Formats: sequence, structure tokens, C-alpha cells
Amino acid sequence: MARKILKITLLTLAVLTIFACKQKTTHLTEDELVKAIFKKNNGKLELKPIEEVMKLIESNPQSIDFDFEEWEIAPYDFLVSVCTSDDGKIRIYDFETYQGGNSNYGFFNARHLLQYRSDYSNEIYCRQIIPASKFVYDLDEEISDDLTTTAIYPVDDDGWFYLIIFSNTSINSWNTEILTEKIIAVDDAFEKNRIFKTKYAYIDEISIEYVDYSTDEHIIYNSEEKKLYIPLIDEDKYFGQMQKDKNLVYQWKGDYFEYIGIESNLHPSIENFESKEQIFETSKFLIRIDEMENGKYRYASWSNDKTMKDKPDLIIENGIIECWNEIGECDCDEEDGVSGIKYIFENGEYKYIYESGWKSGMIDELYVLKNGKEILREKTQSY
Repeated sequence: MARKILKITLLTLAVLTIFACKQKTTHLTEDELVKAIFKKNNGKLELKPIEEVMKLIESNPQSIDFDFEEWEIAPYDFLVSVCTSDDGKIRIYDFETYQGGNSNYGFFNARHLLQYRSDYSNEIYCRQIIPASKFVYDLDEEISDDLTTTAIYPVDDDGWFYLIIFSNTSINSWNTEILTEKIIAVDDAFEKNRIFKTKYAYIDEISIEYVDYSTDEHIIYNSEEKKLYIPLIDEDKYFGQMQKDKNLVYQWKGDYFEYIGIESNLHPSIENFESKEQIFETSKFLIRIDEMENGKYRYASWSNDKTMKDKPDLIIENGIIECWNEIGECDCDEEDGVSGIKYIFENGEYKYIYESGWKSGMIDELYVLKNGKEILREKTQSY
């Protein structure tokens, strides 16, 4: 089902600037700090203004070790997320007011507070991460943005380098999500470092962007292998910038990451296809559906303790699709009015059917028939 995608180019600059913790130090417990951060408004808990919250965090450096699970229940005035490195030395607080932006440039009105524990003095310090983000796109349209810190990875045992990953989701006029991911490397002084060695140069950041339909891979650092995996993005004939089920791989060499090649996320038996259609899970299975070059569809499934790098437990070729709208069956190539889609695969006496769409309510189900009799029906969720 072809859909026109407006191309959006996102240029994101993450600048680290000093934000010294000069507030008078207090020693509130986690419960006391949470109560100080929140206020009641018409019986609901809401966060106090950003500046006030930041000052409370700065003046309570011990908060770097707090869980702040309560923050998840009160995203009324602005988004708040907390991301902490595995070693507990770095934490970033993300605040987004959604008040910034305009139809031409879409600047974020976001604040980001970083806490870090010094290996030398064991003191807790604060800095601000100031993102300057600018969209360049074809038409004047409002973009909804959300910039968050998604992961912080210590790279080496000595704590000299950390990888910080940011993500941003933009909604264009076709209600299509454009996901941007950005990874930067900072040293123990929290200055950006050129430690990514490509074929041509050393760089201090890597950014990717793609249409966020069924996003199953992100930028990931494997601390055991000391490898950095960057999803490979290519131009899909229908959907624009899409993941290619492959990663650009960078290997840690002691003081820099070196690009070592491309690695597939798929078993060789399912690497060839025209376009990725669906990836979903049931309570027992992981299922992937791909469109093939002949216009038919392929069904591959695994037990849900496996990955798509493993050999599939079942592969069915030559599947077909049917679509429906409010009236009944319709042409799947219709630009408007398609309410749902059904993928049908036959394998001897068995028929596998996956339905997704609207039928007096949203449905996402996989069911299996044996000689026309239903033997399995399960709800699905995106992988």
C-alpha cells in the first residue's frame, strides 16, 4: 500500500555546558524530595515549574541514587524522564514543555539536567545539556517533538568514556512518525570526543533517522562484545527511510571505536525480500511477514525465546492479502478508506491468518485453522 512520505531532515546539535551545583546542599530522603517536587492541583499531582525542580535536584546531590518511580504517574505539565548509566555514575533528567517550535523551524523548548559522580572526589556535580534542534522540510507544517535520553553506556572499566544516546520522534502531516537517534561520546570531563573512526575520518557523533513504523532495532552498545550497533537505513520504495535489518558495527579498540563492517539481524534463510511488512509477537511466538519480489508474502515464525538471527521454526511462502473498509472487502491499493488488512498463508491442511485493523474496535490477532476448524487464536503486539 503505497503512501507518500514527506522527507524530513533533522539536524540535532547536543552541546554540553557547565551548570555548577551551587545550590545550598540539603539532605532530603527520596520520599521527602518527591513530595517537595510535586504539587497538588485539583486533586492531581503535578510537577512544580522546571526551574524549581532543577534547583531541588541540584541541592540534593544524593538524588542521583534515587529511583523516582513516582515520576511516571504525573506527566501533566511536561514530559519528565530519567536515564541512569549502569554503573550509577551518570544520570540525565529530561524535561519537555511542548511549548517551543513554529511552522518553519520547530525549535525544542526542552531542558536537560545531567548529574555525575566524580571518580576522584566522589562528589556529585551537575551540568546542563542544551539541545539546539532545527527541522528542514518541504512544507510549512506543525511538528510535534519529544527529545529524550534513551541510554547511557560506560565504555571502558576506567570510566574514561561514556556513550549517550538521544532520540526524537516527529509527526509529519501524514501522521507518520520520523524517529531520529543520535549517539555522542563524552569523556570524564563531559566534553564531546572524536572516538568514532569511520572509513574516512574520526567523528564525535553519529545520527540516523527513519520512518518509525515497526521499529525493532535501535542504536545499541553491547558491553560484553564492546561493539556498537547502528541500524543501517535505506530508502524503501513505499515508506521512505526504513531500517534494512542490518547494522553498521563499530568495535571498541581501547581508545576509539573502529568501523568493522555490516552485520545482518536475520537468518540467511529469510534475508531476501522486497519489503518488511509486519513483525509481531504472541504469547508463544515471534512472527515476521515480508513482501516478496513476486508480490506474494512470506510468513516466518520462531518460539519467543529465539531471535530473527536464528533459523525460523516455520516458513510459509506465497501468502496473499485481503483488505476491508467500512463497507466490506476493498482494494488494498486504495489510498483512502482501508480499515484493515488480512494476511493469509496456507501450509497443507493448516491455514495461518493475521488480521490487523478496525472492525467495530481495533483488532490485532493471529489465528490458525486446521481443515477449516479454528485451533488457535491469539492477540498480538508489535515486536
